[in-house]
Amino acid sequence: MENRETINKIFKAYDIRGKYPEELNETIAYRIGQAVSDYFFPTQILVGRDHRDSSYPLFQAISGGIMNQGVDIVDIGVCTSPMFYFAVAKGNYETGVMITASHNPYIYNGVKIVKKMAVPLGIGLGLENINDLVTEGNFHKSQKQGTVKSIDLTDEYVNYLKTFQSVALDKNLKIVLDPSNGPAGKLAYKVFGDEINSININFEPTDDKNKDPNPLKPETRKQAEEIVINQKTDGAFLWDGDGDRFFVLDEKARLIPGNFVTAVLAEYILKKHPNEKVICDLRLSRAVFKIIERSGGLPIMNRVGHSYIKDRMRKENAIFGAEMSGHYYFRGQSSQGLHEFYSDNGIIPALYLLEIMSQKTKKLSELFDPFFEKYFISEELNFKVRDSQQTLKLIENEFSGTNKEGEQAEIIKLDGLTIQFKDWWFNIRPSNTEPVMRVIIETSTKESLKDRIDLLTRMLSVNTR
Repeated sequence: MENRETINKIFKAYDIRGKYPEELNETIAYRIGQAVSDYFFPTQILVGRDHRDSSYPLFQAISGGIMNQGVDIVDIGVCTSPMFYFAVAKGNYETGVMITASHNPYIYNGVKIVKKMAVPLGIGLGLENINDLVTEGNFHKSQKQGTVKSIDLTDEYVNYLKTFQSVALDKNLKIVLDPSNGPAGKLAYKVFGDEINSININFEPTDDKNKDPNPLKPETRKQAEEIVINQKTDGAFLWDGDGDRFFVLDEKARLIPGNFVTAVLAEYILKKHPNEKVICDLRLSRAVFKIIERSGGLPIMNRVGHSYIKDRMRKENAIFGAEMSGHYYFRGQSSQGLHEFYSDNGIIPALYLLEIMSQKTKKLSELFDPFFEKYFISEELNFKVRDSQQTLKLIENEFSGTNKEGEQAEIIKLDGLTIQFKDWWFNIRPSNTEPVMRVIIETSTKESLKDRIDLLTRMLSVNTR
């Protein structure tokens, strides 16, 4: 059995993830199944998996560990993470296990664990206890063997997604659908594919271990970009490997930042549901906060991470939430008995954008150009530093006074530091997954963005490793 250091390496902030089979293999997966069973002591555990070649052998191993502890398995087969969350909540299961490495390359795999109503288990929320159980291997002895029951929830899930639709779609819309060889494409097509003119690519699994199912990588979206240009489509919708992140290309094959997609979605949702709360990843463009307020909603700034966003949505009963990374979160439909269900979903934002395009008869570029013209945001910049806390103190001291324009910065100590001025702001925070500091900057002009990046790069280089 692998040692504690090896096992600790695959337990991340929000889930379990590692290279298969060097870091995450059937032996560890079997113990994960045992650990989840012993931690929750449920009668049943719902299990789903993504399309990776390694997911089925890991499913068999996890299932073996679960059944060895006398717990029954409900197997929903290959699915997206959002479909898995729905299945756990709708079936009122006490816990569930999803085998996926999300947007990581296919040489990786992983495990997501959730509690009742699909509340995620992260470090500080119980995942550390699973880590201890897997490492120690002291499991109770069961007198009975669990069983496996397979069910197909595809139609029920598709019908649930359709309850979010309120507008007939324009059949002339020509959209590329690219799920990065994951299961999201077929689900999306079942929801709205026959209502538009879709061009479907990468709908089937791939055995290319080097392929990266992450549309933020230029090579992953290259094929979709070429089709958009060559076939003059109205744009493209892309999903990552497990379908919990959603990305948009306009008719010019331009990738639309998640910031701007969030702003458009928030405005649309608040028109239908005024006076609601929206949970915002603190890295989001200030355009998002302004539009939410202008639309009569209440934006609530929150720390980064899907478990933190979902937890805050639950506490605030928020209708919508978003992260810069392409995660969009929605409150469940009360008509379906899911008013306490809060989950990320990659198909609902696609459906809403199609509704917006159908109603406004606007091209995607026309929807998003005003944001590109007014808001200039850096990519998330990474800096290796000697001491993250010392770095944060250095930055706070540097910006705590009045600047040369006589302006006092607003300093927000949430998930690192956010420093806000009238015309620009930035956030610096320790990564939850890597030994780096992450920085994002937004300014009101393209020229000033470069200047601010240079300024912070110089400051942080003093404290680099």
